[in-house]
Amino acid sequence: MNSPPERVHQDVDALLPYKYYTLTKVGAGFSDQVLRSLPTILKPYVIREKHRLVETGMKADAWFEPVKVVEIAGAELTVSPVHTVAHHLLKRGGLALRFPRCIRFRGDKTAEQATSVREIYDIYRSAMRRGKKRGN
Repeated sequence: MNSPPERVHQDVDALLPYKYYTLTKVGAGFSDQVLRSLPTILKPYVIREKHRLVETGMKADAWFEPVKVVEIAGAELTVSPVHTVAHHLLKRGGLALRFPRCIRFRGDKTAEQATSVREIYDIYRSAMRRGKKRGN
């Protein structure tokens, strides 16, 4: 007897060491020099389709191996119907970073060392608690 496809998918996912989720799309904060160099920097990591460890419903013009870490700053985290980070914790969408801007590429970190889903969710929950204390 075969398991339903959803169950098989969950079993396979449990064996994978990491998954990557979308949090934002960023186009601000890049210097002209960095923008000119991006095609050269990213070319070795181009892949034909979304990587199996990336969970998103977003459509992209190009897909890359999840290997580069970019430090991003933004105004706030909000619930999003588009982005997928922490969607399994929120049950009403994922989290999105509003007004994102690139700070720098992190050559000192691997993709596995990037901020975790739990860390992002905890930042969101902390901000929500602070907002409620202020009467927001």
